[in-house]
Amino acid sequence: LDLGGPAALRAVALHAPVLSAALLGALALGAAAWRTGRPGLRAEVAPGTPGWGALVGLCGVMLFAAQGAALPERYPFYDVPAYPFLAALGGYAAWSAWRALAGPAAPAPSRRPGARWALAGLALFAAHPLVAAAAQARAFPEEGRRRGEVVAYPWRDPEALAGLAQVSRALLWSEQRVRGTPEPGWRQAMWNKALAFSTAREIAAHVRAGSAPGETMTGASTLAPLVALLAGRRMAAGEADTNQKRFTTGSLDDDDLLARALADRVRFVLAAPRSHFTEALLESDPRWSSRFVRERVFEDPWLSRAGPVRLVLYRRR
Repeated sequence: LDLGGPAALRAVALHAPVLSAALLGALALGAAAWRTGRPGLRAEVAPGTPGWGALVGLCGVMLFAAQGAALPERYPFYDVPAYPFLAALGGYAAWSAWRALAGPAAPAPSRRPGARWALAGLALFAAHPLVAAAAQARAFPEEGRRRGEVVAYPWRDPEALAGLAQVSRALLWSEQRVRGTPEPGWRQAMWNKALAFSTAREIAAHVRAGSAPGETMTGASTLAPLVALLAGRRMAAGEADTNQKRFTTGSLDDDDLLARALADRVRFVLAAPRSHFTEALLESDPRWSSRFVRERVFEDPWLSRAGPVRLVLYRRR
């Protein structure tokens, strides 16, 4: 588990408030254990108490950390189930601070046991924007190099629930950002989820016109299944999940998939960057290049913020 690695830095940059509150909750729980001793701690973490929720949260976070350390590769969405546990710790931190500061009237709050620690914890929590900015600078160094540059995020109505989407647009969307200026994680998520496969219908129309109803297609796992659905065609050999990891782990094999796809009347293969089915595979691997020829190139402007994504459709020879 690399606490200083890119994944951890990105998590801190995007979720500093939750992580800061959870850390303070864990410290507050440890302080309660040290202060009250074992008999008092049993009462502190009795079922139904805030301390019990904090203990469950701490155990959950530790289990997720152990799981993450055991995985050879991790993605941010793997951590989503851990956030309720983090929130439980953060809630305990807030409750502990309130209990320390809003206790009996005497003595004065600044002289109550634990009150000074509560104020120090609140001050540390208030500094989370600085922590987020520091983590962002290390996780995304290009932001610092291009500081001050304005990046535009034009709104595009979704195909479904476009009217309801206007609420999200009004409350959460921003038409631009300035590089080097931290943005909340929820806004980053909105911008990311606004990416769209805008050429899907165009590619599907080409597939439908160039194939018979009983013929099939295959290709990039995040794109080809939608094209097949829109075109009214099946994915060859019934394999909709053609993720690269299935090939690297041996769950799928090129020779086997190709043989089954050919037997299932495959007509088209959709190639895309960052997939198993790249242009290099379709044009350099004799197993594929001897059976498929380039049919048409599509440039999708909405698949990436970095610029148009080149998608290539190959037809069976």
